[in-house]
Amino acid sequence: MSVHLASTLLANLERTEFPESVWGRFAAGRAGTINWYAEVARRLRAAGFAAPIMAELDSVVRELETYRAKD
Repeated sequence: MSVHLASTLLANLERTEFPESVWGRFAAGRAGTINWYAEVARRLRAAGFAAPIMAELDSVVRELETYRAKD
């Protein structure tokens, strides 16, 4: 579920000229949302979850990280 939601978020960010309209949908805001997905990935890895879907989650988190400092 996290991979799907994070991928959808990323797709929405890539489609808009107004990223704040996307971030505004999240109560945690930009930094909080990015941190949440990064923490999900970290905790799954720490729990020993090593399914192939982790590569996709890691990739999406890396892409979301590029939006951390963008306006």
